[in-house]
Amino acid sequence: MSNTKTLRRLYIVDTTWNAVEFNEWNKPVKINKYKLRAIPSFDSLFLQLLSHNIVTLPNQSDLKSKMRKDVQVTADGDTTERKIHVMDGESYTVEIKIGGKFRVYQFDNPDSYSKFYDNVTELKDYLNIVQTFDKFLQRKVLSFQN
Repeated sequence: MSNTKTLRRLYIVDTTWNAVEFNEWNKPVKINKYKLRAIPSFDSLFLQLLSHNIVTLPNQSDLKSKMRKDVQVTADGDTTERKIHVMDGESYTVEIKIGGKFRVYQFDNPDSYSKFYDNVTELKDYLNIVQTFDKFLQRKVLSFQN
């Protein structure tokens, strides 16, 4: 899962989970790499992600018909509705491969959109996925020798 500055990769080699995080900094330009550990476990993390539909969620752009609020039709037949459009924030791309199946989808600003369009469950799932990654994954403390 990545936003504009961070890439997190979870993968299994044989039967062992692995996770790494890459952080990109623009000033000065550099990329840091960290090993990650899951608290309490990668299996728990993956089950939590599955409960938030990580495998089946659509692109956020496919939810436009659901992202409608306070739609009203005037006597003249004109339609009004309340909308938000977040101009800055965070964008996410999820790439997931299980067996031979591979999917990619994108969403942005899940906190803002899920609060405003509180009836759209997919937006809540996006937010829960981001929060799950943040909650379950921690950088491993590396020991350095002089």
